[in-house]
Amino acid sequence: MDEMRILSATGALGATPFDVDSFQRGLERDPHMVGGDAGSNDVGPYGLGSDTCYFPREWVKHDLRQLLLGARTHGIPMAVGTAGHMGTDNGVEYHAELIEEIAREEGLAPFRMAKIYTELSQDELRGKLAAGDFETLDDSPELTEELVAATSHAVTVVGVEPHIEAYRQGADVVIAGRSCDDAIFAAYPIYKGFDKALAIHLGKVLECASVAGTPYMARHTMMGTIRKDSILFEPMSPKQICTPVSVAAHSMYEESHPHYHRIPGGLVHLTDCTFTQYDPRTVEVKGAWLEEVPVRLKVEGAGFQGYRYVGIVGVRDPLTIEHLDEFLAYARMRVENNNPTLTYGEDYQVHVHTYGAGAIMGEREADRSCPPTEIGIVVEVMAPEPETARMVCRMFRKTLMVAVYPGQKATTGKAAIMADEELKGMDSYKWTIYHTMKVSSGLDHSRVVVDTVDGRSSR
Repeated sequence: MDEMRILSATGALGATPFDVDSFQRGLERDPHMVGGDAGSNDVGPYGLGSDTCYFPREWVKHDLRQLLLGARTHGIPMAVGTAGHMGTDNGVEYHAELIEEIAREEGLAPFRMAKIYTELSQDELRGKLAAGDFETLDDSPELTEELVAATSHAVTVVGVEPHIEAYRQGADVVIAGRSCDDAIFAAYPIYKGFDKALAIHLGKVLECASVAGTPYMARHTMMGTIRKDSILFEPMSPKQICTPVSVAAHSMYEESHPHYHRIPGGLVHLTDCTFTQYDPRTVEVKGAWLEEVPVRLKVEGAGFQGYRYVGIVGVRDPLTIEHLDEFLAYARMRVENNNPTLTYGEDYQVHVHTYGAGAIMGEREADRSCPPTEIGIVVEVMAPEPETARMVCRMFRKTLMVAVYPGQKATTGKAAIMADEELKGMDSYKWTIYHTMKVSSGLDHSRVVVDTVDGRSSR
């Protein structure tokens, strides 16, 4: 095979129903595989810790239906990675059940479906911890038995190896747990003998589909083509094109260093890459090469932190804004003094977000020369007991009405309350594991199960 065409349907399967027209245009180009990335840790630890899917069921089913029908009609494989949004075993089962449901509804002929499970048990975590196989990543703390015990769910972030194993076992459809985004699209061309570095670079750009084109369009399809010594990218919406800048930008997207892309067991070098306008809508890329390194798998874990209540107030008074720090400090003091039996950090936490006064950048804010005319204050309270969270949130929010600061002129009415009641938020989860783990191979701590799905037999 001289070239392989890979169709990336959407950058976030189920986030919103992807554009069917651009996907159909891609199918008309006779791709050899279709796929979509279904998850990310971008939304924080809640989905992993609670083991819930972030996106609505009907949107996920819409996207899976289009992928499955396209793949089976053209007799090509289909792959989904990080199923259920966080890649837990339940997330894999959730997507697999939807595939089976769609197959019955459409009366599809038998096909082979692989489920790749990547969730780690408590016993596995404790065993790897005892063996000294974990290393910290970024600013993560040293992993301890306490953090492992506090973990509700943990997943390995697998590379191409389990995906390739699924194809070796004859899979037509791959529903994978937590996966490197590039692996979803790179595994099949690697399995078919194409260069690994080029395939990984292909997958890196395809992970977000049309986001690698211009102008920005988030729900459309991208075609990637791999050849012996190059890869090509072309958006399937006629309203988009690829340019060297748009493709290079996505090659560097989410990288700690713009010239390197890390995978389990390797470092893809992009330093020597060239990005060339191949035709008015297509970009050709050359030059990626792979440096092999010891295999390590990233592990993500999350655990329950507490119940959450939220209060929202606004401040317009310029004197109060001038003394904002003292204003908020008074509210904190009142909460602590009025609840002597509660210990901050153990019995409750208060996080105050001052929108208009450094809520985003905090101490890193460079320009503080222009004082804001109004500030939105979001009071976020978390506690192991829901009533504690609600009570503290109420007290803090109400105190802002009468908080004391130097030189004040008004005794009350310093904050405008959006709602009289506290707002019940979603339960709070925290990252407990964000580390890398020593393994002997990229297949360690993942399970590949392949079964036959026959939509006609149940009709």
